[in-house]
Amino acid sequence: MAKREFTALKQLLPSLLAKLAKESGSARALLPIWEEAVGPQIARLARPVTLENGQLLIGVPSAVWARDLQQREAELVTRLSEKLGSGVVTRLAFRLGT
Repeated sequence: MAKREFTALKQLLPSLLAKLAKESGSARALLPIWEEAVGPQIARLARPVTLENGQLLIGVPSAVWARDLQQREAELVTRLSEKLGSGVVTRLAFRLGT
């Protein structure tokens, strides 16, 4: 496979994972994109759980984490939109337990 073809496939992956998450409701498929968008520190403790109607539910280990990430919601949604496309994730919600 040529390098150019591999690059094209890599660019398609986020939209395919977003489609899978939207259709299934499970956001586990988004984990690679989540890790890339939010960075290793956040991704280590906060995990995408479900995706419904643009709301990404994130499992977090504590109320402190939920509050901290809630304060960064606009930034995180923007980063996810850059990876997944506009409108896939429009807001975040948090649930204790990862």
